[in-house]
Parts: sequence; structure tokens; C-alpha cells
Amino acid sequence: MTGSLRRIAAVKLGPESYQLPAADTAAGMVLPLADDWAAPPPGADSSYAGSSVLVVDDDEITCKLIARYLQELGADVSQAFTGADALRIMAGDGIDLMILDVLLPDLSGFEVCTRVKADPCSAMVPVVMASGLGSRKDRIEGLRAGASDFLVKPVDRAELVARVGNLLDLHRMRKALEAERIGRLAREVDAQRAIFQRYMSPAVVERIFSGDPEHKDALATRNERLEAAVLFADLRGFTSMAESLSPHDVVSLLNRYFAHMTLIVHRHGGTIFHMAGDALMVGFGVPFVQSDAVARALRAGQEMIAESGPAFARWPVDVGLGVGINVGEVVAGNIGSPDYMSYTLIGDAVNVAARLTARARAGEILLSEEVRFALASAGMNMPLIPVPPLTLKGKAQPVQAWALAVIQRTARSETGVQA
Repeated sequence: MTGSLRRIAAVKLGPESYQLPAADTAAGMVLPLADDWAAPPPGADSSYAGSSVLVVDDDEITCKLIARYLQELGADVSQAFTGADALRIMAGDGIDLMILDVLLPDLSGFEVCTRVKADPCSAMVPVVMASGLGSRKDRIEGLRAGASDFLVKPVDRAELVARVGNLLDLHRMRKALEAERIGRLAREVDAQRAIFQRYMSPAVVERIFSGDPEHKDALATRNERLEAAVLFADLRGFTSMAESLSPHDVVSLLNRYFAHMTLIVHRHGGTIFHMAGDALMVGFGVPFVQSDAVARALRAGQEMIAESGPAFARWPVDVGLGVGINVGEVVAGNIGSPDYMSYTLIGDAVNVAARLTARARAGEILLSEEVRFALASAGMNMPLIPVPPLTLKGKAQPVQAWALAVIQRTARSETGVQA
């Protein structure tokens, strides 16, 4: 019998092994590789339609026969005749199961299986190893290499279909569970992202959720000293306004006001650290460095005052916005108790910004000397007006401050923001 006929005898077509007629054997006939061997017969099952199986065997006839059996189940079958080809196909991340011969011309099936299981992209793909030897040693070595099952040649068709079907079912279930887990994690991340976006600009949130180890723990673990621009904004006339409106209207007005201010802060890349009553505390250059933090703070303050009018247009109240800005070293970190924690800024630079805000009149920004110097260094020439040195709480010496008047807009059409 020729070598090809010996290999074909290693595959069972059904309950009995395939046998060539004696006359054909004596004549040295070889069964031809007809193209229709690779196609499933009419009326084939579709139980595993969409599943992709790779058959690896150095004998083309064996490959085609096994492929035909699996195609009858509806599976999409690829074929490889060397270990190198098998590894190349597996790297494509589209195979659901591999049937792997132990004896290959270049690499052993055990080595191929070991490499497949070592690759995170294919580690979960079931591998069924097939061998004509069928020794206990081969089965143990195959299982140690990561094989899910073992078939002994000649391969029985019914056994092949049953084992492959079971493994494909398990793999489908595993993929479905993994997809559900990934979807659940994605929804959790989206929910966390939405929460973060309520407190800081979208650009900062994207850096935190970028996956970069340096950024992902920016709020959870970073307690540091750094230079930041700090802005406080405070409503003028809020107390009398609150007394003249119903509680419902007060809350509605403040929510509208803070929503308006938050959009402006985020537009300029700021991070909101605190809201209390009618006051707002914002940081620039924190938690991530911004080389133009002072300029961002000033532009945000100008826009906040200019746009504050439309925020109150629905209510018959007379209020205005005062802003104070300072720059300097701050401590940024999580401060609080095990039950309540707040990521915030502390330091003298924060205190001075708050004191300047308390002195600012409606429609006015008060800047520290440090802010004026930073603006000048950046080439930003602003019409600043020096104010008499201010005696601020907690400061032994009077502080030089500078005022910048901002015209408040009143017409909604001028703002471009819906009131």
C-alpha cells in the first residue's frame, strides 16, 4: 500500500474503518483529492454555524476528511499542514477550536500547543490533539501542553463530532460570559466617567481614564505640592436674594448658576474642587500641570462674570459675581476621614484667593501680585488697576492686589449659551 493510502486508512468514515478494495490496493491506486471533499453535503447541519475551527495535519487527505466532518456541523474550517502555518493562523484571533496532529514536519504538536496557550490572544482556544500512537505518555504530554482533549488515530467520526461539539459549546459559553463581563465593566467605567465629568473638565477625565498608570491614580493616590492657579467666585447679593425667593426657586437658581459656571470652567480646562452656598472654588494646573494655568484662570473668570447675567435672567433679582485669583504652591490631596474624603487644595495660595474674592465687587476680578507678574511674563497686557494694599486675614503684611473690571452681558443672544 502506498504512503498516501496508509494515511487515508488512519481516518474512520463511520462505525467501520475505510477500506480500499483489494484490487485497487494491489494496483497501487491512490484516492484522488476531489474538490467536493472540502464542501459539506446538501442538507448539512448548522449547529455550529459561525464557529471557526483550524485543522492541523501534514497529510492533506486527513485534513480534508476532518474538515468535511466539521463542515457538516456548519463550522467554518481552515487547514494548515505545518506548525508554523498553524501558529500564523492562530495569531489572527479568529479561531474557536484547533485540532492538532502530534507529528508535524517542522514543530511537534506539543510545541505548537504550548505556544498557542502562552499567547494571551489564543490561550482560551480549546486544542484537541490527535496521534496515531495513542500512548499514555503522549496523552499526558498533550494535557501538560494545554490540550483540552486527545483523540487517537484512526479518528472515529462520531467521537470527533461529539468531542468537538462539546468543546465548541463550552467555548461559546465562555465567550458569552466574557463578553458580558467586558460589557459590565464598560458600563461601570462609563458611569464612573460620567461622575468624574461632573467635577472636572472632559480633557482631565480623559487623561485619568486613558489607561496610563501615571494618570489613572491621579486622584486616588497623589498627595503632592505643586504650583496652581486658584480661582474663587462668589455671588454678590445672594443673601437678600435667598430671602426674597421661595426655597424651590433658590435651589433652581443656584443649580442653573452652577451648571452655567461649570461649563465655563470645563471649557478652560479647570477642575472644580468645591461648591458651597453660592461660592465656587476652581483649580488650574491641578491635578495635571498646565503651563498656561494663570491665563486659563483669568479667561475663565472673565467669562464667568460676563455670562453670569443670563444665568439669572429668569428671576427678578439683583446679583453680581465677584472673582479672586491667586497663583502659588498648594497641597493637593485626599483629605478627610475613612467615611468621608474630599480631593481638594490647601495652602496659603488658596487662602489668599479666597480673601481676594471676599473683597471683589460685583463684576470685578481681583488678582494678586503673583498673578499680575505671571500674566506680564506671558505677554498678556491687561488693563489692570492697582488697588490700595489689602490687609487680609492670616497675612502679617498688606497684600498688593490688582483689579480688572468685566462688563456683564445681559442679552441672551450675545452669549451663545441658552439661558
